[in-house]
Amino acid sequence: MIFVTGGSGFLGAHLLVQLSQSDKKIVAAKRVTTDLSYVRRVFSIANATDRFEKIEWKNVDFFDTYVIEDALEGVEEIYHCASEVSFHPKHHNRMINNNVTITANLANAALYCAIKKFMHVSSIAALGRSAQPEIIDETRIWKTDPVNTKYGLSKYKSEMEVWRAFEEGLPVIIVNPAVILGYCPWNEGSGKMFERVNNGMTYYTNGYTGWVDVKDVAKCMIELMNKNTFGHRYVISAETKKFKEVFESIAERLDRPKATKSANMKLAGWLVLAEKWKSKFTNALPLITKETLRNATLECEYVNDKVKKELNFEFTSIETSIAETAALFKKEHPTT
Repeated sequence: MIFVTGGSGFLGAHLLVQLSQSDKKIVAAKRVTTDLSYVRRVFSIANATDRFEKIEWKNVDFFDTYVIEDALEGVEEIYHCASEVSFHPKHHNRMINNNVTITANLANAALYCAIKKFMHVSSIAALGRSAQPEIIDETRIWKTDPVNTKYGLSKYKSEMEVWRAFEEGLPVIIVNPAVILGYCPWNEGSGKMFERVNNGMTYYTNGYTGWVDVKDVAKCMIELMNKNTFGHRYVISAETKKFKEVFESIAERLDRPKATKSANMKLAGWLVLAEKWKSKFTNALPLITKETLRNATLECEYVNDKVKKELNFEFTSIETSIAETAALFKKEHPTT
């Protein structure tokens, strides 16, 4: 039996589509209030609506270890995708506490239940960053640095809980995906990029980072679990691209004008301030924060040699991923 956390989210939903092709029973954890409409759409787009019924959904409180242990009865494999992501200061402490505590509780329950395989979804953010241009692979050691995000810190600390469980006997694999693109809720994650471009972007930044298609991340996870590559972590990144290039490509696919002005650090400060004031009137979280702008100015290249060699894997091009995602965005926004 397979157990998936975060199955109602972006990566988790696409992972469930691929896992549902097997004959194994699949249990997906959710909250009592979780809306499964997005997951149903993902299955529908994949022409797999019939397979959605194969998923057994369980309400699980990950702050209660006894509830987790009960949910893991009969489970052999865990895919831990659940994670809170926020770049807003008001959420930082809660996010770090929740991400680390939930991961620690799940890892402890997995040890107690003698789980045979444990896949932990981390992030390239957990590898750390610096203000200088850098080539980054799985061997990079986290260092305290002002440019690291609180989200990155939460994922690094979560990884430490997983490695601790590995030392105690849990067979674990960790993946560190780059920025994930694909069909997603448009008000979350990379979906906000499409919304932002669709609503009009004037400024761009010159930083660069790694990018990857969501279906490729899910496929790599499953293949790594099938190969039992325990005790290893893998950077899952298809290409390194500038933010400017990605946003220009999105604009082309959405038939929107491209950003024409470069946001230097002085201007960036004004953009953050303007977004902060805008959020006060709209009661919505700001799309631009100091962390998101700083991320978009960093120059980080992520090396995918390890996973490509391990799986003989060919990644989907980012242009293809953007084209497919933009087409779905336009389909769901017919009046724009």
